[in-house]
Amino acid sequence: TCLHFNAEQVKDADCREFLKKNAAAWDKFHQSFQNVQNSCKSELHELCPSLEAEKRLLKAQQTCLMSGKEKLSAACKTAMNTHIREQQPQIRELD
Repeated sequence: TCLHFNAEQVKDADCREFLKKNAAAWDKFHQSFQNVQNSCKSELHELCPSLEAEKRLLKAQQTCLMSGKEKLSAACKTAMNTHIREQQPQIRELD
């Protein structure tokens, strides 16, 4: 994710081109996770205080939320499951 946020600064031309080609998919993924961040604000504050302000650390936030899944609100779980189903189908949805 760090590379996508800084694609223009990547020095390797092939890598930069790859990131540009995949920009639409990345934008869709990022927008989907922003819905998770919005739905899980209190959970991020409680479970992941060191990551709460780090909006670019998507994977770390997701991992933190998933590790505390028993403490997630229904709205947060729904947002996480929607994100997983649509963007990361290789990951099992939360129970």
